Amino acid sequence: MKTLFEVINTVVNEHGERVYIKPIENDLPLLTFNDLKIFTMHFSGFLAFHGINEQEKVVVIMNNSTLMVLLFLSIVYHNVVFIPINPQMSKSEIDYIVKDSLPNMILYEKTFSPKVENKKIKQFSIDNHKEFFDIIYSQEKVENNQPKIHNDQIAEIVYTSGTTGKPKGVVITHKNMISNTVGIWERMNFNKEDLFLTITPLFHNSGQFFSTLVPLLIGARTTAVRHDTALLSFWYLIKDFSINWTLCMPTHINYLLTQEIKIKDTPLKGIVVGGARLEDANHKSFQKEFGVEIYKTYGLTETCSFATCDRRDKEHRVVGSSGKPIMVNEIQIFNQDSNKKVSNNTLGEIRIKGRNIFKEYLNKPNQTQKSFKDGWFCTGDQGYLDDDNNLFVIDRIDNMIIIGGENIYPAEIENLMPLLKGVTLGILASIPHNILGRELVLVYEGKIPDKDYQIWKNVLKKNLTPFRVPKKFINVTDLGLTHISKSPNGKILRGEINNLVVKYFS
Repeated sequence: MKTLFEVINTVVNEHGERVYIKPIENDLPLLTFNDLKIFTMHFSGFLAFHGINEQEKVVVIMNNSTLMVLLFLSIVYHNVVFIPINPQMSKSEIDYIVKDSLPNMILYEKTFSPKVENKKIKQFSIDNHKEFFDIIYSQEKVENNQPKIHNDQIAEIVYTSGTTGKPKGVVITHKNMISNTVGIWERMNFNKEDLFLTITPLFHNSGQFFSTLVPLLIGARTTAVRHDTALLSFWYLIKDFSINWTLCMPTHINYLLTQEIKIKDTPLKGIVVGGARLEDANHKSFQKEFGVEIYKTYGLTETCSFATCDRRDKEHRVVGSSGKPIMVNEIQIFNQDSNKKVSNNTLGEIRIKGRNIFKEYLNKPNQTQKSFKDGWFCTGDQGYLDDDNNLFVIDRIDNMIIIGGENIYPAEIENLMPLLKGVTLGILASIPHNILGRELVLVYEGKIPDKDYQIWKNVLKKNLTPFRVPKKFINVTDLGLTHISKSPNGKILRGEINNLVVKYFS
């Protein structure tokens, strides 16, 4: 199976009567794989009515929902390019993506109408999901529509979070999409009886691949819930929908650890965690408190989600690592300056090659070219491989702070946050210094005991060389924020925090 069209048709033939989606919405019924196929056939009529042809582009602005799952699959199924946009983006950010991608149609929930004002592009506003289902099913069913797809054609364009500069459109092909889905399934050895929950955004591949495409591939069941409210009812959802597997961000794990609810009797077989670094202490604490295994993964938008993942068998898992490369890609560590591979257990830039690596950055040929060296995608992440090919990710190379000529990676300090009493989350920032170049500042959520930062400094001094101990500490509320800023995927917006810190101390 080389395209989503082939995957859906094959799964329908093998598992047609099995339930694929158990909706969170009360007004929607269980949806089987046959129902998925029926929706796609009617949706073909919808596309034809609006004059949307193969390899043309459709932007979708919508929160996680059953409809969002069906739109994602149906658009790609018909060889139309799916472009999801985060509904929480500002109007100017959405305008930029629309101008950059030049879609042929925009589908959006009516509540986001003020952000969508482009009369030159076909638009369809969805006021009520149930009513939109009725509209789709009223379209003439096109049963024999077989798009002419080759696997190097574009399936979707996913825009990166844009934590620095304008977001980039990551162009993902059918080959990329199917290869990564197969790689995840092979590594985790899921089966059709497993039940999945999507709590990460479907406007990003974190919500698309693990808990949408994998269960589709194997004939399993999934449920999609809004990413911005899922954690508030996390354990209820796990129990009520009998969930076995979900994917979280490290910030989700950290949040669940702070809650009073401590549930051990759960159907969860495991939680896959990626997108940022999860502190080893929190990793172990979560597994101990909830009796649920955490499986680490590493990947980027450019790798279609996963590039590595832990194995299910404990003897092959190493706490602190992000697992081993999945079957569809290989990973090597390079010295950035010499552009040569380094030996095991030596730090360098993580580079990846494989069938899941994106095609290009949309409209950015120079940036695309700079991102590849000798066929390897340069991730911009620093890490190392151990003797057993486990990947250890240290930090973003561009997060590095130089203090008096010494290289400091924020993760070195941030990994020690569980040792600081009162801190629920902390990140490292820096401000200019006349002599050393930069000075370290720890921005934190929480409460300092007795307002005495020396207590924290003493703890850090026991674990760090002196120049790595922050000289200044500041509560995030002093920056005018209630929490440390994060993207919808849970990634910390370091640039925004650092700018506020510099302004605060200037």
